[in-house]
Amino acid sequence: MTFLGLGLGDWANVSTILGVIVGGLALVYSAYQLRISSRVSQAQFWLDLREMFADKHQEIHLKLRNGLWSNDDARFPAEPEWASLEAYMGLFEHCEKMLEQKLLDAPTFESIYGYRLERIVENPLIVREKLVGRRWGWGDFIRLLERVDNRLPQTRYLIGFWEGNQGILWHGTAVRAQIHEKFGPDGRPELERQYRAAFAQLKDRPGEIQYAWLRSNGHTIESWREA
Repeated sequence: MTFLGLGLGDWANVSTILGVIVGGLALVYSAYQLRISSRVSQAQFWLDLREMFADKHQEIHLKLRNGLWSNDDARFPAEPEWASLEAYMGLFEHCEKMLEQKLLDAPTFESIYGYRLERIVENPLIVREKLVGRRWGWGDFIRLLERVDNRLPQTRYLIGFWEGNQGILWHGTAVRAQIHEKFGPDGRPELERQYRAAFAQLKDRPGEIQYAWLRSNGHTIESWREA
């Protein structure tokens, strides 16, 4: 039996072909819808992130942007200010985790929030207290800085720290250290000797250090900043 010159077998083949075409079009449409939905979700996520930065951390950001955050031991920030700063830096650490998992687009993140990181690391007191003195506790934040270090201010520091029963000697930028020597419980005199030797060697070399401190148990014994 034929219809329009086609037998039943031919019509079966045509039906199969049409079914494949319709199925393919359905898959293409589903993929397109999924892509649109993904873009909408991503856009909403960026807006949510912006809201988190703006609503919860705008005050600390404005202090940093307008130079109202102290960089002087004589006006050392109070504990509530440090707590606000740590919460702000903690949000950046969450962003670094999402960047690692490719949940955030790195170029987009840098273009929108890179300048906020700049405001943080250009403050020498924050670098000294958080990114050097407590460097071990801010690993994710430092990894985030390493992602964008081509645009960060490369202020250089020399810091001799003595806390509790141990000390470190550190020289470098907020992102990297050239000197990182540890001193044990009996090493404070040696720390001070090496700090002064490093300071004498570096302070007259252009660009080697812009800030230097010798610190002991939360107090600054000696300090210097480039004129």
